[in-house]
Amino acid sequence: MNKKEPTLPITNMIETPFVVMPPPFPSDFLLECLKCADHLPEEQARTGMHMETDEEGVPGKADPKIRQNIIKWIRPQMQGGTERETMIWSTVDNVCNQVAREYFGFDTWMGGTEGIQYTEYNYNEESEIKDHYGWHMDSTIKTPMVFDRKISFSLQLTADDEYTGCDLELGNNFMNDELKSAMRERGTLILFPSFLAHRVTPITGGTRKALVGWCRGPKFR
Repeated sequence: MNKKEPTLPITNMIETPFVVMPPPFPSDFLLECLKCADHLPEEQARTGMHMETDEEGVPGKADPKIRQNIIKWIRPQMQGGTERETMIWSTVDNVCNQVAREYFGFDTWMGGTEGIQYTEYNYNEESEIKDHYGWHMDSTIKTPMVFDRKISFSLQLTADDEYTGCDLELGNNFMNDELKSAMRERGTLILFPSFLAHRVTPITGGTRKALVGWCRGPKFR
């Protein structure tokens, strides 16, 4: 696989508290992510997985009114993943932590990214609730954990013309047509503070695939 040096983040931090990077990874890396996901077990997405467990002790809770889509986990070897998963995880971890430190100025742990979540939103005409993820934050300042999620990221794996709807929206006042278009480009990497409210709007056609994850570090002070 050909290596490609990450490009500099493109955005204006005065106007938007997030980073939209032109594709920092080569197309064959994106294809490798999709091939890897094909062999992973799928789960129905849940909410609050790092904060709570249900009555059976399973992390998070299932609530299709808040979130409905399919997920799979890409984990490093130290979390039980394969060599292939580890390569993908470490490649994404390196770039995202670099941006977290150099662009946001956040203290994050290199190699401290949680397992990366492959997310898939599928349109089903017969389903009353379309795949989506309502407004939420990935972290809050007060958590019982010994770390904080500091930066959330989303790597777009699907081309814009392969689906409709299903937009990642960050905050209430930051989105415009130019940003939305850039964020839908295959290979684009979006990074934002984990305490920023965001959502994925209901899908209205096709399938959207992405990798999402969280850079962790010492608790905020």
